[in-house]
Amino acid sequence: MPLINQQRIIDGVESATVSIHEQKIDHITLAQFASSVTEILVDFRPVEFSEKNPPKPQLEANELLALATRLGDKKLGIVLSGASDYQFLAADFAKVLPLLSVIVIDFHGFRDGRGYSLAQAIRQHPNFSQNITLRASGDIIPDTLQLLTEVGFGEFYIADDDFSDAWFGYFDDIKHTYTGRSVHELPMFAGE
Repeated sequence: MPLINQQRIIDGVESATVSIHEQKIDHITLAQFASSVTEILVDFRPVEFSEKNPPKPQLEANELLALATRLGDKKLGIVLSGASDYQFLAADFAKVLPLLSVIVIDFHGFRDGRGYSLAQAIRQHPNFSQNITLRASGDIIPDTLQLLTEVGFGEFYIADDDFSDAWFGYFDDIKHTYTGRSVHELPMFAGE
């Protein structure tokens, strides 16, 4: 699964993901990962996705802080679902964001826009830093790349079967960006 940004395939990033459903954070040690692993991602997505019961992970700030000190030069990140409730996470973000290098938001389906809203809310948090990379994963299609970039995603996991170099052209494909309002105000009696 290639990891890309707007210009190229990113090499040299080897992630190891640990699910909080399979292992407690305080049990994670460097010995369980290959020396080539450059970042540890703690997965806070639910075991089963449910529209009626969206995931509400507790980020466990003290345990993540202890993990960050054990990682040495490895980067720390978290994986959230597009359905994660920002209001539930916001209080934990005050302590957790300074520890993170990457936040991965997993899109359950390309028609699910909640990941866009979550990314925008995270970027507006007062403790968010430009040193944190927002990364999109899951069901991503080329048509969404420009929009994902507009809300702050800088990196993207793309499925091997879907990826080709043509994907890079989609970043600049949308000439008129969506801002939620009309960019050009017309006089009240302007003709169409």
